[in-house]
Amino acid sequence: MNAKEIIDSVGKGINAAFQTSQKFLGERIFDENTRIKPEYISTVKIAEQLTGYDRVVKLENQMRGIGRKVLIDASCRPLPKAEGNNTPFEEMKLALQKESERRNESSIRIYSGKYGFPRKSTKRIDITVASNQDSKKSAPFLLIEVKLGGNNKTKFIKDLDRLAKLISMYNDAGHLSDRNIYGVIVFELMKEDCNNEDLKKITKKRLSKLDLHLKKLAKSYDWLKYKVGLIEQHAITEDATGYETEDGNGNTYSELAKRGFAFSPAMVLIGNAADIKDAPLKL
Repeated sequence: MNAKEIIDSVGKGINAAFQTSQKFLGERIFDENTRIKPEYISTVKIAEQLTGYDRVVKLENQMRGIGRKVLIDASCRPLPKAEGNNTPFEEMKLALQKESERRNESSIRIYSGKYGFPRKSTKRIDITVASNQDSKKSAPFLLIEVKLGGNNKTKFIKDLDRLAKLISMYNDAGHLSDRNIYGVIVFELMKEDCNNEDLKKITKKRLSKLDLHLKKLAKSYDWLKYKVGLIEQHAITEDATGYETEDGNGNTYSELAKRGFAFSPAMVLIGNAADIKDAPLKL
């Protein structure tokens, strides 16, 4: 998958979650606009869009399990070449020794808490996607956290830091040289009595704070590329609706049925892939 495919799949998933939440209202269409609650509706609908014959999609994947997969992948990497004028046997012995030391060091780092999940950690990632075609690349290439709204800046920053640490684990294990890893935080923004252009202005204020934090993270992680914005192609805008009613004297007057609203999925996309910078997210 590439950045464009990820964004489109996530947008379709959020849109499907919106439609499902709409069905939950049944016949009650007056005075209430659709809002996605709880977030596991979005989680499942996004996961459905990410399925494929060549992928394994998991929900609530434990972070320590992801760490194990990264170590397994590291053990499948080619052995480093020993230096010097040694015999083939000596070169092999030195290479195995060097690789064993590197793997032990990686294991210690992964489970020391550096990446936020020591051995007894129960922290999870909402959605992960891995390849089922290459046994040497069994660790997930896509990590997604799903949120309900864009209001809680502190939680967003914590999740951003967590995803960045996870991907840095891949880097420390030597995977980013030949693999593209993506991290996503996705949420939906909805505002009543609002059009799409007004929603963009509100979003820009919220996402610009995350953008500033990402600039700081980029100074710590040289592999980090990122993009934030609305997934405009999956936005929904509805006008206010009303109906006419009649009083006992034969007079008619208008009543408001539902207020108008603007709705759009938005996301933060990070990783080491070159296509992230040109990803179709609008801010």
